[in-house]
Amino acid sequence: PFEFTVSSGVERPYWADFQLYLTAENYNFTGLLDFQLRIGRPEVLLVDDDGVAEYDTFYQIDLMDIDIEYDIWDVNVLDQLPSDEMNRYDYIIWMCGDECSNTLTSSDRTNLANFLDAGGGRGLFVAGQNIDEDISGTSFYSDYLHAQHVAGNGHFQLLGVTGDPISDDANLMLIGGCGGGNGTTSPSKIDAVGGSDVIYTYQTGGNGAVRYAGSGWKTVYMAFAFEAACPYTQPFPSVDRWIVMSNILQWFGMYVDVPEESVPAVPETFVLEGNYPNPFNPSTNIAFLLPAASTVSMTVYNLLGQEVATVIDDQTMSAGRHVVNFDGSDLSSGIYFYRLTADQNTGIGKMVLMK
Repeated sequence: PFEFTVSSGVERPYWADFQLYLTAENYNFTGLLDFQLRIGRPEVLLVDDDGVAEYDTFYQIDLMDIDIEYDIWDVNVLDQLPSDEMNRYDYIIWMCGDECSNTLTSSDRTNLANFLDAGGGRGLFVAGQNIDEDISGTSFYSDYLHAQHVAGNGHFQLLGVTGDPISDDANLMLIGGCGGGNGTTSPSKIDAVGGSDVIYTYQTGGNGAVRYAGSGWKTVYMAFAFEAACPYTQPFPSVDRWIVMSNILQWFGMYVDVPEESVPAVPETFVLEGNYPNPFNPSTNIAFLLPAASTVSMTVYNLLGQEVATVIDDQTMSAGRHVVNFDGSDLSSGIYFYRLTADQNTGIGKMVLMK
C-alpha cells in the first residue's frame, strides 16, 4: 500500500488530485492512473437506514449540490452505528425511508442522545415516514425530537412556515420525479412539544416537521419522505431539496457556500459533468446536462473495452440536469469507462472502483 501523511490542521475537507505512474520493464509496459483522495474528515455523516432501498442517493445529490463533503454509514451493510464513530462528526443526517420497525433502535436512541448531550453545536436531522409510529412512545422522541404523534395520514404537499429559517418560501411537493417515488406511502402528522417549532404543515391540515434548539445542540425531524421532494411551479410552487438541506445545515451552525444560482433549467449545451465520488465503493453518481429532450443511453466498459453494465438504455429524458446512480457491487476493483450518448452528443468519463 501507499501511505500519505497529511497535516491535522485541515480546516475543511477537500479532494486532492494524484497521478500514479506505472512501469513494468520486463513487459515493456507503462501506464498512468489519475485518481483523487479526500483530505480531512467531513463534518457531516449521512446514515443510510432505509433497509435495502436506495433513497440515500437523493440525500447524497443534495449534499453534492451545495458542495458539502460527507461520509456515509450504511446500516444494512455495516450494522449499527457505534457511538465512537458517531462522535467523530458534528452533524448527522439519519434517513429511514419507508422502514417501519427498528427505525431508531434502543441503542441508536441512546447513542444519539449522548451525541447531542455532548453539546458543542451538534445537529441531528432525522427523516422517515414511519418513525413516529415506531418510537413515538419513547423519551428520545419527546425529549430530543420534541414531537408528538397525531396520525399517519399526511399529504404530499407541504407548506413552509413564514419567517422560519428552514422552510420560509420553501414549500415541498412529495411526488418523486427527481426524487424518490415514496412520498405518499405514509406521511405522518405530528405536533410540536416541549418548546419545539413547527416548520412544515400539510396543505390539508396537520404538521409534518418540527425543529428544536437545545442546550448546545439542535434537531430537525421530518415525519415524511424528504427524499421524494421535487421542485414545481404550478399548481403548487415548491423548491429543490438542496435548498432545504442547505437551510437545515446553516441553522445547525455549519458554513454552507450556497450557490448564487442553481443550474439553469435548460442548459445551453450538452455536458457530461462526471461522477462523484471517484474513486467509489460500491456506487457513484453520474451527472450530465441536456440542452433539449433527448434519447439517452449510458454504458460502462472495462479497460479491455468490454461492456460490463448498462446504466441507461435508450431512455427519453427531458432537458435539464440529470443525476443517475451506478452500482458497481457486481464488478471487481479497477478502472472503468462510461459512455453517454444523447442523440448526436457523446461524452466519455473514467471512474475507479476501489473495494
